Amino acid sequence: MINTIHKMFSACKKGVAFNAMSTYVDYRDEILYYSNPMEIFDYCKRNLTRNVILRHEYLVKENSIPYEYTMYLYK
Repeated sequence: MINTIHKMFSACKKGVAFNAMSTYVDYRDEILYYSNPMEIFDYCKRNLTRNVILRHEYLVKENSIPYEYTMYLYK
């Protein structure tokens, strides 16, 4: 995942956004890939750009927990 993010950011002119499954979930499916949003945020902030936004608050359905996050990286 880190390699892909790095390649996307290197190729962009203004920025990139991506969505991923979070490790902050109440259920996991063994065939899906989950990433820790704080680890990804930290990597992007330290290695790619200071302009990073992490959104992890939106709900797919009411009374659930947010199981996805979106990261925005700007040049």
